[in-house]
Amino acid sequence: MKNDLVRASNEIWGYRPEWDSPKSYSAFCVYRDFGVNRSLDFTAKTLNKSVGLINRWSGEGRWVERAEAFDIHEEEIARDLGTKLAIEKHVLSLEKYRSWCANLGWANLELAADCLDISKKSLEKYRDDPDTKLKPFEIKALSSAGVSSAEIGQKLISEALAVGKLLEQLPIDVDAEEIANQEEV
Repeated sequence: MKNDLVRASNEIWGYRPEWDSPKSYSAFCVYRDFGVNRSLDFTAKTLNKSVGLINRWSGEGRWVERAEAFDIHEEEIARDLGTKLAIEKHVLSLEKYRSWCANLGWANLELAADCLDISKKSLEKYRDDPDTKLKPFEIKALSSAGVSSAEIGQKLISEALAVGKLLEQLPIDVDAEEIANQEEV
């Protein structure tokens, strides 16, 4: 109990030698911990003490004021916890979104590579055999789709990896010679 008394003494609801004896403080803790349903009568019954004694300890120890301060403190803790949980949930959502964008970006880059590869092979076939059914405008459409997919993929990956933000954080006054010297070391 003494360790609890020493630890709690910094707050108004903690042990106060000017107001509390160890017994009255223990009774106050019971009263305080009843929360919104607290009452001096209920505390007296719970502790098997007289209502008169509990009323005297309560008056001398400013129990109502101290319990209200404790309630406010507990409410602040609960509110802070709620805020932290909301922030954590938002961060998880952002991480999920970033991962989704990165995956979508890579998929678009793969699609772009496939489109460009098909275009290249079709163009080679077309050059070798002009009777090939693929027409130049079809090759152009495939190439365009490939370029479009590449641009979209690059943008999504760049956003997901925060490339722009990373580039902003690089020092601007670094010149190529300094970088070359660092690479040699």
